[in-house]
Amino acid sequence: MDLHVPDDLNEKKSIMRLKEQLISAIPYVPTSAEAKRFLLSHDIGDLLHIYHFWRQRFPQPVARRYHAPSGVRNDPLYVRHKARIGQLKRKIEVGEDVSAYLSRRAHNKALDINGYRESKSFNSSRDLLLVCEGFYHLHLAPLPERTDEILVALVTPDLFEVIGLFTHDLFTEDSLNPAYVKYNQAVEAYLARRFPSGGIFLGGPGGGMQNAAGSSIASTFWQIHHRKILSHVEAYPDGLNGFTIKLYGEIFDRQTRFVDPKWEVADDGRLLIRDRKNKHEFWADGSNWQGQPWS
Repeated sequence: MDLHVPDDLNEKKSIMRLKEQLISAIPYVPTSAEAKRFLLSHDIGDLLHIYHFWRQRFPQPVARRYHAPSGVRNDPLYVRHKARIGQLKRKIEVGEDVSAYLSRRAHNKALDINGYRESKSFNSSRDLLLVCEGFYHLHLAPLPERTDEILVALVTPDLFEVIGLFTHDLFTEDSLNPAYVKYNQAVEAYLARRFPSGGIFLGGPGGGMQNAAGSSIASTFWQIHHRKILSHVEAYPDGLNGFTIKLYGEIFDRQTRFVDPKWEVADDGRLLIRDRKNKHEFWADGSNWQGQPWS
């Protein structure tokens, strides 16, 4: 019987499996064994951060209320493309996946392992508008078709709020075009709606903020929160197995001795404990844990 219990979180077998899962989901180049070993050498918190930084580029396909204020709807560019915008609007309202409307970079750009190793920075591979401003930008036609026009919007779990319709002149090679006056005016109008009596906001107008490495502050907070969950669960007697058995008793008033749990990150960003033996999943909701059957 092996009585050795690893002290370091990264040595836990359940965490090592989670690291493998995260790395398989992170697009990176070169896709070599050496590059994978480099990523595996990172703390689980770092890998959670990198995963979230890439995953947040793709809004979850859930039904959202679509809102475009009158000033945006009366824009001649918006009126000219009303039919195409209407098709996109319907997909958003019924909760279809609109990932194909995102920029090619969201689909094709991978983490440059060599560049990241040298600079410890994400500057060359981030979505500038999303990380710094907090806004998504979508073309008016899905891949492989593209349009010069782009719809910029704030996307929350229940709202798709259009900031404006612009052309790709909004972007230079590696930054926002400071001479693109229309965007600045649209942001000012958005902030006037959000703070009608004045006020301040932190980070970009849509809530975007970057950390010192050029990635998202949202990813930093997400990483910290979920690493704490991992540490708390793995420190429980018998680790993930023992904690899962405890959850069955607390949530379902059910006693079980046999479980086969593993950590997973769901598409909606929840960190899950999935018990493959009993077909249940659990997740932390604030300070409480929730659970449900899955098939």
